[in-house]
Parts: sequence; C-alpha cells; structure tokens
Amino acid sequence: MKEMDYIKAMVQKKCCANDCLSKLSVDTIYATREQCHDLQLRCDQHVNHLHLLLLGHFDACLHDSDKTLSKKHKNTDRSRTRLVSTFHGIPVCIDAFHFLHDISRRTTRDLRLQFEQHGLEPKMHGNVIKTSQSKALPFEVRDHAVKFIENYALVNALVLPGRTAGMKNPDVLVLPCGTTKTKVHELYVQACADKQAMSYSLFCETWNKFLPGVCIQKPRTDLCAVCKQDTMKLQKLKSLDEEAREEVLTRSLKHLSLVAQQRDHYKSSIAQSYHTIPEGLQFGDAVGTAVKLHFSFDFAQQIFIPNSSQQVGPLYFLVPYKLALFGIMCEPLSRMVMYVIPEAALVSKGSNMVISLLHHFLLKYGGGVNQIFLNADNCVGQNKNNSVLQYMMWRVATGMNSSIELAFMVAGHTKFSPDYGFGIFKRLYRNADVNSIEDVCNLISRSKLLMAEPVGTEQGDVLIPCFDWQSKFVSLGKVSGIKQLHHFAFDASKPGLCLVRDYAQSPVHEVSVNWHGEPMSSQLPQVLVPPRLTQARQVYLFTKIRPYVADEFKDRVCPKPVEVEAVDEVEQPSCSTNEQLTDKAAIKPKQHTEKAKSKQSVAAKQSVSTRSAPLPIAEPLPAPSGKSVQKRAPPTCSYCRVQGHRDAVRSGKSLCPKRTLDSSND
Repeated sequence: MKEMDYIKAMVQKKCCANDCLSKLSVDTIYATREQCHDLQLRCDQHVNHLHLLLLGHFDACLHDSDKTLSKKHKNTDRSRTRLVSTFHGIPVCIDAFHFLHDISRRTTRDLRLQFEQHGLEPKMHGNVIKTSQSKALPFEVRDHAVKFIENYALVNALVLPGRTAGMKNPDVLVLPCGTTKTKVHELYVQACADKQAMSYSLFCETWNKFLPGVCIQKPRTDLCAVCKQDTMKLQKLKSLDEEAREEVLTRSLKHLSLVAQQRDHYKSSIAQSYHTIPEGLQFGDAVGTAVKLHFSFDFAQQIFIPNSSQQVGPLYFLVPYKLALFGIMCEPLSRMVMYVIPEAALVSKGSNMVISLLHHFLLKYGGGVNQIFLNADNCVGQNKNNSVLQYMMWRVATGMNSSIELAFMVAGHTKFSPDYGFGIFKRLYRNADVNSIEDVCNLISRSKLLMAEPVGTEQGDVLIPCFDWQSKFVSLGKVSGIKQLHHFAFDASKPGLCLVRDYAQSPVHEVSVNWHGEPMSSQLPQVLVPPRLTQARQVYLFTKIRPYVADEFKDRVCPKPVEVEAVDEVEQPSCSTNEQLTDKAAIKPKQHTEKAKSKQSVAAKQSVSTRSAPLPIAEPLPAPSGKSVQKRAPPTCSYCRVQGHRDAVRSGKSLCPKRTLDSSND
C-alpha cells in the first residue's frame, strides 16, 4: 500500500512539462517497479540482471553515430551521445525513466559510460576483480601441485583398476583406500620446502579440476578373493622379473575374461528370454510353449522384528525375532517374489528349503512355462549342490518342463538382479516401523517390483511347506566335480543326461545321471516339520524383546512361553505335482502309534540310527547344606535343533547326523 501511495503521489507531482507518468496507468508503473526490484540481484558471475536490461535499452535508444540526425538542421559531427528514453514505445523524460526502473542518475551515468567503452559487455562488480587478484597464485605454484599429484598417483595407484569394484574405466588411477587427500596434501607441503604451497582447500579444488581421473578407492565388502590376491601381487610388479611379471598379468587377465564371459551370458539369457515374451503378458499368466523365462534366486541377509527407524539403545545389543528372506526375480517381466521365513517356521537354509520355495514359485507364478533359464550365486550349501540339480532333472523327466538351464556366477562376482530387489526393500525397511510379519509383507508390497509371500506365522504355523527332497533323490545319481562347473542343462530330448560346461564359452560335456532302475515318481516327498522355537528362545523373546514390541503385536511375536510338545510325523499331502500347492498347507500331527513309526522317512531313520550320544555333562560341585543343585540342561544342536549333541566337528567328523547326511547328498 505504501508503494501504491508513493506512485500516485509522483504521478500527481508531474515529472516534467509533458507529464510523462500520467500517460501510463498506476498498475503498469507498479508492476514495472516490482519487476525491477526482483532483477536487482547478481548471478554466480557477479553480474546485475537489471544492468543487463538497461544495457539492452541503451543499445536500442542511445544515439552515438558520428553525425547528428536532424530533420530541421544540418547534420554535423556529433560531440556527445544522446539518449532518447522510451517506455512501451512511448517517449518519456529521463526522470520518468529513472522512476519507472527505480534507478538513480548515477546508475544511468555509469552504465552509459560502460556501454560507450565496452558495448554490451556486462559490468562486473569491482570487488570481484580485486579479490580474485589478491587470491591468485602464480602459474608455477599450480603447475607444481598438479605434477606432484600426478607423480604420486603413478607411484602409488593400483594396477589394473578394471578389476577393482566400482571402477569400470581402465584409464583411471585408483589410489588405495587408506589414502586421504589430507595425507597427500601434507606430503605436498613437505615437498615444497621453501617454495610457496597451496592451502588444503585450493589443493583439493585443483585436484578435482585438473586431475579428475585420480581417485581414491571406496571401502567395499564381499569382494572376490582371487581379484584381491592378484591386486596385491600386481602392486609388486616392479620387484619381479619379466617372466614372473608376465605370469601374474596373464593369470589376472584370464580371471577377468572368465568373469566377463559369465556376466555376458547372464545378460544375453535375459535378452533372449525378453524377445520371446508376447506383448501384454503379465507376471503369473499362462504362457505358450515358445516362451522362455529367466529367473534368478538368492537368500538375503536376515532381518529382525521389531524394527524402528528410531531404535532405542538397548535393543541394539539384543537378538529380536529373526526373519529370513528368499527372493526369486523374473527379469523379463520385472517382478520379484520375496519369501518371508520366520525363525519358528524355518527348517533350514539348505537345499530342501531352496528347492521347496523354488517349486512353489514355479507352480504359482511360472505360468506353465516349458523352457527355463535359472541363475544363482555360488553358495554350495544352498544353490550349487546335487539336490538342486536332481530336482531340475526330476522336473524335466516328469514333463513339467522341456528344458532347464542353470548357470552360476563366478564366486566374488555374484551381484545380480535379486540384490537390486533386496536393496529396494532394505531402503524401505530402514525407514519403517515393523512389528510383525504382516507389516513386513505390507512393506514389501509398497514397491511395484516386489511381491510378498509369507512362509509361516510368528508362532510357527506353516503356510508354504518344506519338503524332504534330499530323501526323495537319495537313489538318484550325482554329478561329480560341480564346484568347478558353472553351467548345467537338462533337456527332455536327452533323458538321464546332464549337459555341463566349465564356463559360458567352454565345450559341452554330457554326464549320465542314473535313477538306478527305479521309475521317477511325480509324488511330492515328505513334509519336514519345523522344530519351532526352543523353550530358551521363547523365554528370551518374552523377557528381553517383548517390551519393545507394539502392544497389539506382543502376544503374536513374543507370547508367554509354553512347553513345546514333540511332533512325530505329519500327514503327507495327497496332491500331485500337476495340482497347485495351496498357500496354506495343512500340516497336522498324527498320533504316536506303532503304525506311524513304521512310516518314517529314510532320512529320519538314518538320523535316529546315527545320532551321537549326548556330550558328557560335568558333575556339579557338592552344594552347601540346605541348597539344591541345579543340573545343566542337555545341549541343543543349532543346525537340526535336536537336543543331545552340538553342531561341532571332532576329529574331522561332524557331531550332527543331519549335517553329515546333507553333506553326503551335496
């Protein structure tokens, strides 16, 4: 309001005899002055934006020709320039021009002089030039700093940065992770001695500007052991003779070549599968015989509930309720199913659980696909074992698939699409409050990429059963030397044969896998019953973790401990492999009868027969009179959850019979 009153007063006062301001509306004058106020700022080049506008006006309205331009008088040599001020095509006086743009006569005089001497070149603030001159360093100082950084990098940089994680450009110079710019600057100052040296900030600025290819390696985990050893050897090339140097370089380049082969095969398999997918196909839809789908599967790092973005201190030192995560990614359709496995429903993280979840995924989301590409990492106990290969052969032999190819990444170079899905979930998990499996599944569903599948409940009720595949395939032959192989293929046209390759470009070898004369049955194997939580674990969750769980989930996650009753046997599902597995599998304990004992599986019989005796318990010291002696509880195996022995190794033999059986099957 004050601005409007000021404008109205100036209009009434009259700027000149022609009363230029009265020719314009008050709103137009107000809008122009406000816009000029907004332009009164300087950019990063220290140039006033309003001054640029006025220079353009001078370029159009300033008369600076050699001769005067007059219609009534004779044209003579011009002695000075003349400014004809206009606004929206209307001639105005110089006072009206100053008022409209809210500038002073001094501003017009300085800009007019700037235009006459330098044209449209903007005027920079004088302090900028003075400050830059005062801070400027001689060229020799900058050149000396650049040469020092370059020489330091050539001496201390890692050899072959293409093998370094996160460094794909072989031309960069990668300094070791322990190097810091502060340390390099201290060495630079020492090298300057009596010469002028740069400050630390200017040293870093010069480094980033002139030597962007010299960088410091970032700390990383889960690196390839072969690459790490070769990198350490390559740092000592100067101390080796020519023959040893050539041997080290050849071995390193060969390893990188094999890694590139496997990575290219992984990408080409996804591309080949993508080209066979018809337009409009959704994840889980039935597919035709010509469609090839690519799947990748892996376990993720376990998570805990409850979880809060604002975690209290004591909970950091406790072990809350554990949840295992298993993911299967369909890269051509960009969808990933994450199986949430509570610790009460977890049988093991071995091949039985991997095959059971993979079997459930193919039945529910596979869409009846005939040709499958599978990729996994090199974990022998979970993915790369004979049980998984026997399962693939069983699927082909029973007609579920016409061909299956299973490929493994090189150890240490196993980052692939499931890790991308796990990373998306971990980003959501870190910023969320989670108190139950239901919350975890809802959190997974927030991403368009992920889908949640709970395997069980917090109390141990099984929703997706785990089958005893190892006992089913006990009579099936094995493929020897699988640790050195990376490609396995099964085809219906070649029954009983496994096509193996060392690497993607290696020759194919046929390995005979016999069923020992027994027909392949399509019947599912026996269901394995999870051991549920031990009494000690229930007490721990109830006393230590329950206070940190939300009230509505306390009785679900950390209920009051109860005695765990032994379950002898479960009913076998009558469905065949051609039927869909329901999400909630009925698992009912049978009565403990002599008939039930006779129907136990071969693996259970071997486990009972080979179970080792409990470890000897030390005799307690005699207690003082009037005090009772508390006996030590028998040990519980952390692998099979059976009391009487520990998950340990003595004289090269495992004390756990189940681990011994699993190792022999693998």
